[in-house]
Amino acid sequence: MRDGIDHQSDRCRKHLQSLPYDSARQGIRLQAEGDESLIWVASKDGVRLSGYSPPELLGIVTLWEHYGPEWNRQSPNVLDEVLGRS
Repeated sequence: MRDGIDHQSDRCRKHLQSLPYDSARQGIRLQAEGDESLIWVASKDGVRLSGYSPPELLGIVTLWEHYGPEWNRQSPNVLDEVLGRS
């Protein structure tokens, strides 16, 4: 199983490197964690981001690069507004 993880980690790294150059992407450490269900992790400067797939992780990294510490905004809660729960 570890060989498959290493192969997937290499694919994730290649996807990250193929995106347009951004100085914030330098120094990002990529790894896969878990045995049965993999969690993909990117870490840099004390920030640890994770996703269930390489594309999901890359999306989260992009949000973090664009918005910084406020990347995971929960307000306004659009889902509640759409479902009429607000």
